[in-house]
Amino acid sequence: MIQQVTSLTVRCPICKRETMQVSEYTYSAPLAGNLLLSISKCSSCGYTYRDVRLLESKPPRRIIYKVENPDDLRTLIIRSSSSSIIIPEIGLSIEPGPASYGFITTVEGIIDRFFEVLEAVCNDFSNKKSCEEVRRLLSDAKEVKKPYTIIIVDPDGTSYIASNKAIIEPIANRKT
Repeated sequence: MIQQVTSLTVRCPICKRETMQVSEYTYSAPLAGNLLLSISKCSSCGYTYRDVRLLESKPPRRIIYKVENPDDLRTLIIRSSSSSIIIPEIGLSIEPGPASYGFITTVEGIIDRFFEVLEAVCNDFSNKKSCEEVRRLLSDAKEVKKPYTIIIVDPDGTSYIASNKAIIEPIANRKT
């Protein structure tokens, strides 16, 4: 059940007008537990910000998930705005930043996000051979031609991978 917990109008960080509607909701997700969903939209300039995170934070942690077969592509992932997602075998990562947002997706959705960024970067990149190599590695990952690892490094402990195969390790340093 979704329940609205906050609704207010604030100053937009882009156009500086008091026309940004901020709404927050709690949602009890069957696999993940209680989530906080945040949605902000400016009616003047159209700027939108969305975020999702586990409502109950845990200590800083690393979540390791081994993708070994096509069924693993459907595993649910909740990435908080402060966490990194790394696929070491491909050498790719999603890093947090000032405009970073959390999202709910699957392993396949993570691969698709990398594809989208790759296409944008490769349109402006002169080394087409490197782009083709990364494209091939992502295609192999999407078909699970060989096992690979999804690692979430979460300094706030508000990300989640919905699988018994996920290994959770504490991290002492928030940057590890």
